[in-house]
Amino acid sequence: MPYTRYFLLSLLLSLFSCVVYAQSPVSIFIHNSPNQVDSSLVSEVYSQAGFSPDITLSAINTTLNINNYKVAFIAEGYAYDNTISDFAGVFLTENERQIVENYVEAGGHVVWLSENWEDYSNSTAPYQTVNTIFGTNITEGPFFSNQGYGSNSIFRIHPSMDPAGLSLEESVMASGSYGTMLNVPNCSKLYTSDSFDPSENTYDACTHTVLAVFPSRPKPNDGSIILSSEIGLPFQSFTLWGGMDPVTVYNEELDSSIALLHYKLIVEENTNELNDWSDLDTNINPGCPPNVARYILSDTKVCTGDTIFLLMLLIMKCSFIPHKTQVMWN
Repeated sequence: MPYTRYFLLSLLLSLFSCVVYAQSPVSIFIHNSPNQVDSSLVSEVYSQAGFSPDITLSAINTTLNINNYKVAFIAEGYAYDNTISDFAGVFLTENERQIVENYVEAGGHVVWLSENWEDYSNSTAPYQTVNTIFGTNITEGPFFSNQGYGSNSIFRIHPSMDPAGLSLEESVMASGSYGTMLNVPNCSKLYTSDSFDPSENTYDACTHTVLAVFPSRPKPNDGSIILSSEIGLPFQSFTLWGGMDPVTVYNEELDSSIALLHYKLIVEENTNELNDWSDLDTNINPGCPPNVARYILSDTKVCTGDTIFLLMLLIMKCSFIPHKTQVMWN
């Protein structure tokens, strides 16, 4: 798969230049669900980042713990159910959600895909988990759909590489329809939708979020969650029809930057360079309200880049603003 371009690019970046990655073993858990991430893609990308991955596909049970796995991919969403001739939600039970929460609190690193739909019963498991661990107030936002036209990308919220070095590209490919999140701290935001969809729903980068990282400054020995409200990313592919033959598209930079973050957390045990981004208020989207501002409909304010520790430690809450995002697809 064409991941060479990213790694050539990474050599030019100070964060990743002059680094020689040794192959280090890592056990990766992939939630066996209808919307699960591409295990072959995970294996390839993590290998290129310097890992020797040992991947297990499984239902969520008590084997998902820090002694067995360093990284876990969770996927929730809707899948077609032949028994009812309709789509049905495939979501975590409360027991499964608690297992994931315990895993993160023990120091595990989770990439969680959870897409909610309009007019359906949806999952609140990822928001409950993030809010419990990190002291945030994340809630479900409105559903975005390009209805087959408009922009098919989601866009970087901040003007540079973003928290934890996870937004090296200004935009990444998405499916054209996905959920959004509200009240994500500014310093945790990664990507957002376009300004509006064909149904004339409007969104704003300072309000709505599609991809985020918690905490905003990931550190070794502390757990982390990368949360996506689009079941199609990360570690998925898209098939585009630009003519007679289909073209498979991968979000190479995004997938690779996630693997590299985990390498720094697990192997190098040093994320200081990546976290330097969050130390500068000027890196935050200048169009969002200043740090002292609050939204009328929320008691949260913009984040200034503070570290959020687990509740088992001292919690330093990241101030944040509920944001509203506009999204379109091509």
